[in-house]
Amino acid sequence: MGEWASSLSHVCMQILHTGWNVGSLQSHTDRAEGHPNRVPGYRGLVDFGLVVALILPILVIQIVLIVLAVHDLLRPERTVRGVSKGVWLLVIVFFQWLGPLLYFAMGRENE
Repeated sequence: MGEWASSLSHVCMQILHTGWNVGSLQSHTDRAEGHPNRVPGYRGLVDFGLVVALILPILVIQIVLIVLAVHDLLRPERTVRGVSKGVWLLVIVFFQWLGPLLYFAMGRENE
């Protein structure tokens, strides 16, 4: 098992035993003094690489959903239900997770 997977497993076990308290999390790979991946503001207890590994895929999925929804919406032949394309564009952009999902589920007219 890779180092990141081992760290993730360790963090999950700590969450199960102590509840979600970011200040109490300490990766077993981050115990040495002066570790380069310590996050300032959390007293160096959270492994920055682990945080990025958890958040980055979520951000990529969110951006892909927004781009696909906006691309589909702006096609000239696309018709939408309910409100105008401009309102759907605002919903997609400002309600970043919910907006694209609502658009794909309820906003598009069947071709």
